[in-house]
Formats: sequence, C-alpha cells, structure tokens
Amino acid sequence: MIEQDIKINESTKFSLDGKIALPENGVDLPAVVLVHGSGSTDMDETVFQLKPFSDIAEYLAQQGIASIRYHKRTWVYKDLRQTPYFSVKEETIDDAISAAKLIKQNPRVSPKKVFILGHSQGGMLAPRIDAEGGDFAGMIIMAGSPLKITEIILRQCEESLDKIPFILKPLGKWQIKKIRQDFKQIERLSDDEANAHNMWGPFKEFNAYYFKEFDSHSLGKYLLDMQKPMFIFQGNKDFQVSVNADFNEYKRILLGNPKVTFKLYDGLNHLMNSNTAKGTFDDYKIPAKVDEGVMKDIAEWITRQS
Repeated sequence: MIEQDIKINESTKFSLDGKIALPENGVDLPAVVLVHGSGSTDMDETVFQLKPFSDIAEYLAQQGIASIRYHKRTWVYKDLRQTPYFSVKEETIDDAISAAKLIKQNPRVSPKKVFILGHSQGGMLAPRIDAEGGDFAGMIIMAGSPLKITEIILRQCEESLDKIPFILKPLGKWQIKKIRQDFKQIERLSDDEANAHNMWGPFKEFNAYYFKEFDSHSLGKYLLDMQKPMFIFQGNKDFQVSVNADFNEYKRILLGNPKVTFKLYDGLNHLMNSNTAKGTFDDYKIPAKVDEGVMKDIAEWITRQS
C-alpha cells in the first residue's frame, strides 16, 4: 500500500488533512470516499481503540482499490457548531464532495469508478451527498438509517434506559421527556427561530437549526430517486441502529430495486467487529479491526460494479 498525504479544501479556510491510500501498482483504479458517522472524528474514524477507516483503507488497497479519508471538519475546527445556521452541509456534505473531486483527479484513479462508503450518519447522508454533487458510481451504506435524525436519537435514548441502574431510571425518563419536547418544538420554528434556539441538555452544543435542516430532507426520497448500485449492510448486534427500525426500513423503501444488495452480518456491532459483550460504548474500548468478511464483501462488490 502507498499512502499519500493530501489536503481537501486546501485553498479555503476549512482546509483538512487526509490521506489517499493506493495499491502499489495499477491504473484505472476504482476508489472509495470514506465518510464519517456523527460526532467529531479524525480521518481514521477513531473511536476509543478502534480505527475502522484505517482498516478499510488498508484492506481495499491490498485488493486493488484506492480510497480517500480526511479529518472531519468539526474535529479540526472545534467551535464550528456554534456558527449561525450550521448544518450537515458544512459538517459533512461539502467535504465529502470536495474529497470526491480530489480523488477523481488522481492519475491512477478512474473518475468513473469512484464510490462513496458512508458509515452511520455518513451512510444516512450518502444519497444526499451524491445528489448534491458527489456524482458517485455507486454507494455503500454501512450501519446507516433512512429515518429522521430526531427519531433515531429518541429511540437510542429510550433504549439506553434498559442499561442504566434502576435508581437512575426516573431521571433518565425525565431527560428523554425534555429531549422529546425540544425536538417536537423544532417542527414549529422558522429557520431563523431554530437558529436562535439552543438545544437542551446533551445537545446544547447544537442549535435547533441543525436538526431542522437535517430532517427537512427526506432520506427516503433520495433513496427512491437513486438509479445507481447500492450495498447496504449492518451487524445484528448493533446497539446504535436497529435491524427492525433501520435496516428493514431500507429494505421496505427499496423493495424491488434490482440494483441494491443487502446484507446483515451475524454477531457484529456498529463498527463492524465482534466485540459485543456489553452492548455499550465500552465494547469500543477493546482493540479490534473491522471484520475481514465485511471488508472482503465491500471489495468484491466494488470490483463487480467496476
């Protein structure tokens, strides 16, 4: 594998360091843009002891597939969420499009064979990124969801009640009630009002516009409009997205679309490894790599489309 240090948005105020991973040999290569999940993460999508994007980039290069990964904008520019009208466009979409344009210019990469792999929230946004300028050959959605972001957060909060001590459950229920009220209020706010409204509690670093803008774009419509090949998968031990609510909803929306491949992996978590003993974020503190079977399937799917 050859890794090249690069910058996306180099001539702008939001320049971001990244890497292009390439096989040692070959031209006219397929390539993948790796798009992070929620939160502020580095180019490897580091979560405690795990570096899933580094794992995937290395494996794909060994299979003759290039990739580009880069620091998430909010990982470098820490106060960006406090800027007016901040949304996933500034957080994720614009940079993914810039990364796609950059890797298409690489002399060893075929610009017609560039795919997107979005993980979690990055997977949710992948169809929108494609529609707004990514112009990919196809997309890979890893542990994503076609639902509204507010619906997912509320469900995650409710499911977390089962994992906290009994004595803390009343407090947890009260907090969830406050979050639900805050999210419900967003629907009634104008864009200007949402921008001026600070969220409650655990989401106080966001203003309400972030959630309003996200949910105003129908993820299901982007999927229905998609005429490109898609590979959608997750693990059945994922405690952050649900097989029934999320994975099966993808299946429902895309029923009958011959260009979609679905796969559910037995015994894997949200970061696609088998550390699932606790079913909490503590599982991510145990060193592990992305399951090799998953990476093999990604590589083979890309090769078939190329």
